Amino acid sequence: MHRMDCTIRTMHRDEIRLAIDWAADEGWNPGLHDAASFHAADPQAFLVAEVDGVPVGCISAVAYGTGFGFIGLYIVAPAWRGRGLGMRLWNAGMARLAGRVIGLDGVPAQQENYRRSGFAPAWRNVRHGGVARAGRRQRPADVVPLAQVELHALCDKDLEVFPAPRAAFLRAWRAMPRHGSPRTRSRMRASKRATAPVGGAPGSCSTSSSSPARCRSCRHPSSNN
Repeated sequence: MHRMDCTIRTMHRDEIRLAIDWAADEGWNPGLHDAASFHAADPQAFLVAEVDGVPVGCISAVAYGTGFGFIGLYIVAPAWRGRGLGMRLWNAGMARLAGRVIGLDGVPAQQENYRRSGFAPAWRNVRHGGVARAGRRQRPADVVPLAQVELHALCDKDLEVFPAPRAAFLRAWRAMPRHGSPRTRSRMRASKRATAPVGGAPGSCSTSSSSPARCRSCRHPSSNN
């Protein structure tokens, strides 16, 4: 196969919307404002692949200090799949997080591909969906809006379940808008459909509303590719 020339670079903040739109097109459910929080945690995390200046794929490789990182938004645009671009993006993201324990989410069907890249299943996530309806019960007094929680207390609690400090992420996450714009909400509703595997390369991640079970995997620095 002819090796296609492409450039992989860091996305500018105003370009990250493209990655979120691609994820929505795949039937994934990225949070309406999550990208801003991840950018606050690691402004260099979002990578884009370009061919002749045209964006053709992306990956996020968020570093949390020197000990942990997380791979996400691994997407190659449908018209550009099967040309080796996904693997080049994957390698760029993994290289950026070298020396760290690396986590990612993926459907069980991709577990063997992850194993070949040195990952091992950590736990299984199951996603449930529904419509929240207002009830007559009063909110318990100890349940408060997140914005009212002191940041240091939130960070301390977060460390009980997350393997690295991420104060910048939590600060941005706590301050995100409570609701998306009508256009954004419409886009997210329209995106809830099945998706095909992304990129066709080992490590590509495919999640959809029709496949709610996902596996959290981790790769340790001593693992071999």
